[in-house]
Amino acid sequence: MKTFSNLIGQSTKAVIDEDRKIKRAISQIVPANSLAHIQFCRLEGGRLRITVDSTAWVSRLRFMEKQIIGVMRQHQFDSHTISYHVSPEVKTAVNKSVRRPVKARNGASSMEAAANAVADKTLEGGDGDRLRQELLKLARTLRAE
Repeated sequence: MKTFSNLIGQSTKAVIDEDRKIKRAISQIVPANSLAHIQFCRLEGGRLRITVDSTAWVSRLRFMEKQIIGVMRQHQFDSHTISYHVSPEVKTAVNKSVRRPVKARNGASSMEAAANAVADKTLEGGDGDRLRQELLKLARTLRAE
């Protein structure tokens, strides 16, 4: 089985290494809890591009912008401006079959309650017991899903 480093190209490795070096330099200024929200950093033509996970962290990092540029220069990174980017929120698809059992269990409880109500009342024609049995059968089916 190939390792991750064998699967990616040299240019990708260089970008990942640069990201680590930049984060290491920034960690001198940015608190650890804020650094955890920085997803990716890269330098492009003297501009430090920082990708964060929400717009709230853009506002917080802007307060430290001058210090970040200063520490970047101390570590020999050619950076004179910073641009911030917010990664789009990744929404995971909700599998409908995952949510269905909860509703089915609630429906099963309703069916059992209806079956008990039928048992308490006698229906004309003697169909009360048969209706009760069908409701209980339906409740079992709903619970099994």
